[in-house]
Amino acid sequence: MVLIEAGPNSPLRLSYMAK
Repeated sequence: MVLIEAGPNSPLRLSYMAK
């Protein structure tokens, strides 16, 4: 699991969180 702080409502963050 990789957490990236790109924004409070960032689709990229959700994608990385899913993985």
